[in-house]
Amino acid sequence: MKLEVLSQSPQQRTHPTPLLFVHGAWHGAWCWQNFLPYFAGHGYETHALSLRGHGRSEGWEGLRWHGVRGYIADLEQVIETDGPLAAPDHKLEVAQAIEDGVWGQGFAAPTFQGEFAVANQRVVGQRHLKLKLEREGFVLDAMLFFHDGQLPACISAAYQLGVNEYNGQQSVQLTLRHWNPA
Repeated sequence: MKLEVLSQSPQQRTHPTPLLFVHGAWHGAWCWQNFLPYFAGHGYETHALSLRGHGRSEGWEGLRWHGVRGYIADLEQVIETDGPLAAPDHKLEVAQAIEDGVWGQGFAAPTFQGEFAVANQRVVGQRHLKLKLEREGFVLDAMLFFHDGQLPACISAAYQLGVNEYNGQQSVQLTLRHWNPA
């Protein structure tokens, strides 16, 4: 589901925890537009979400039937990231260190966020996308499972960094969890 998220970053981030603003009934992210610059001016990274069927988010046609579970899924799509990973850190050693970690309930493996140019995409296994994503001069392999439609030229994505093993060779591969047009 494509969700509208308005964001504003501070010139100098002085608070480590970003703020997420969520509207009430019959509103959208727009209702927080005057608050985002205020808190960004005080050193916070700020984000305002339009829940499904609100603002410019998808889901208008089903607004009557959306419920709490859907809204929780919207929040999870927006907030469950560990922030950006620097482009040069998308390397095999980092992916192996993450895979060697102990992750589980209440302590999930890191999920990163970033904007990418979609350099190449093709359907594999009849329902998955194999991608080449470009960021800051680095080209990265990626998979988007259970999605066979084409992506736009630029995306903002939440992803996990992993190790792909194929024919005895190991390489870095991103697994996209969520994406929106950038």
